[in-house]
Amino acid sequence: MEKFIRIQRSKALGPNAAELEWRTIPNCEKLPVRAMAIADTVEAEGMPSSKRFYFHISFVDGIAPGNRVTYLSELFSVLEVSDSNRLQGLELGCEPIGTASPA
Repeated sequence: MEKFIRIQRSKALGPNAAELEWRTIPNCEKLPVRAMAIADTVEAEGMPSSKRFYFHISFVDGIAPGNRVTYLSELFSVLEVSDSNRLQGLELGCEPIGTASPA
């Protein structure tokens, strides 16, 4: 069964940018996930930390750290974007940040 992600970027609302509104990046409403992996991260002290999720997708321009990914109703913050070979796509390194509210 094919799985999909949605990628969004934030836009500040108001003069003080106190609130954020998340908007879907063009062409990123329903991106097929080619592969997904989970890795444990290690803190500087050598203690296990949170899990890091890696999503491999087709190349899309404009994806950057700080964007947000929705995958199976879970929210992730994009920490790193690897596009070393655009023909092969992008690898997004993400950390979980919560559950998406129903639309």
